[in-house]
Amino acid sequence: MRERLALPFGFVFAFAISGLAVWPLPYSQVSLPNTLFGYPLWAVFFSALLSRAFSKSGWLPPALVVGVAPLMAVYARVLVETSQDPTSHNLWPIALFLTGTMTFPVAASGSALVSFYQAIRGKFGKTDINEDS
Repeated sequence: MRERLALPFGFVFAFAISGLAVWPLPYSQVSLPNTLFGYPLWAVFFSALLSRAFSKSGWLPPALVVGVAPLMAVYARVLVETSQDPTSHNLWPIALFLTGTMTFPVAASGSALVSFYQAIRGKFGKTDINEDS
């Protein structure tokens, strides 16, 4: 059961933390990708790490699912604000691109770190000295 919930939980957690960094700020104070530096990036990293650790998938699905969460948080803000004022976000594709170029490598590194650990543990993880090779 936890294997199926690992990716959705990682997405929701990264989405919420990234949204909390972006949504309360006035539009004039949002500066992407600088707004997401700090705790939102740590949330993306640990969400990808834990999603990879508790799921049976490889490193790529958690990296993609968690890496897209901050983009969806930024896009949710764009949708809400453009519904109120259609001319407020003329450069939203650039904002999504800048967000993605920052969050995907962070999510990939968190997910790949677990894969690296599992590979090392599988190769060197024998606990009994008398085990056959």
